Amino acid sequence: MWIRLPCLIFLLLVTGCGLTQVQKDAISQFSHSSAAFGESVSTQLTDARSTVLELNTAVLILDPRRIKDRDKIDGAFPPDRISARIRAAETLQSYAALLLALVEDTQQGELESAAAIFKDSVRGLDQDSQKISEEQLTAVGELVQDVGGFIVEYKKKKAIEKIVPEANEQVKKIADLFVSEFTIDGAVAKNVNAMGLLAVTAADSFLDDKNASVQDRIPAVEAHRKGMETKRKTDAIYPSIATGATQLKVGHEDIIKVLGGNTITLAQLNELTKTVKDIGAKTRILLTK
Repeated sequence: MWIRLPCLIFLLLVTGCGLTQVQKDAISQFSHSSAAFGESVSTQLTDARSTVLELNTAVLILDPRRIKDRDKIDGAFPPDRISARIRAAETLQSYAALLLALVEDTQQGELESAAAIFKDSVRGLDQDSQKISEEQLTAVGELVQDVGGFIVEYKKKKAIEKIVPEANEQVKKIADLFVSEFTIDGAVAKNVNAMGLLAVTAADSFLDDKNASVQDRIPAVEAHRKGMETKRKTDAIYPSIATGATQLKVGHEDIIKVLGGNTITLAQLNELTKTVKDIGAKTRILLTK
């Protein structure tokens, strides 16, 4: 009896040495926001490609000479390029799911599944985008498998304290990618806006022609509408995505500080949450067909 007592006391003490409520709340908030951000980016990338296809088709109808390479009607958005970026966005989502599984009351099987999905997501990135080594990914699986047993909360804390700092470079790499793509001069924003302008310009030649028939004006009006709608959409959403990516990067570093016991305001996380909600609201409005 007296031999067991110290062991029981030790177990009780260690079991209580899990994450604080502040730490759990911060990680949960970051996870929900980053998951929603990743989903929004995937939606915008898919929409960017379909928008360019529609715009190029409209220009081909009005003035085929304006399209230099008619065999590449998707312009700067071939499937492989979009796929690579969507995989990056999905990696953010899988990382968020793993963190949530570690801070919530998750069954061991679900936790191991979340870890497996995250590892597969990182492995699915282009090689130059991977910032987590194979050894680190293997360690993630081992940490998660070790969560079971009597001291679950303590082990979850140790897993998070190991995983989050090591994932920081990966989060930064993906965030920087989306900052560079969605700023006003970024590849996505610049190419989508250029195609919108091209459609408007092609349409104007018909709309300004007094001799154009009503039948000529119908595709011109539609191309003009689509071009202007594209500009309005990119102006409203793309800068917010670039801002959100920056906030996500800083917010993740704040999570590391919180895990280290530093007292911070988490203002950046709150701003990230607002930005993501704003992106979602604008997406629902402007992507309605």
